[in-house]
Amino acid sequence: MAAGLVDLGENRVQEAVEKAIGKSYPVRDVPFIVAGPGVKAGVCSHARVSATDLLPTFASLSGSKDPLPKGVEGGNFAPVLLNGGSGAVKR
Repeated sequence: MAAGLVDLGENRVQEAVEKAIGKSYPVRDVPFIVAGPGVKAGVCSHARVSATDLLPTFASLSGSKDPLPKGVEGGNFAPVLLNGGSGAVKR
């Protein structure tokens, strides 16, 4: 499985851009691209995911039966990936 995320806010690039252009703006609707077994090619989903959703999702996709460590935030978006982009992340 391959996943790509471009998130300007988490990498502090947003702050540099805001400083350079002199105004603030929210970072949202950033593309997240996934390819892998069971993930249908060419599908566009409008489900909102966050970097905090990666660990729960990858744990699920790996088949792990172990509970996630206490304090892990985020939700599992594997059902969205494996259902043609339909559904939402449950957090």
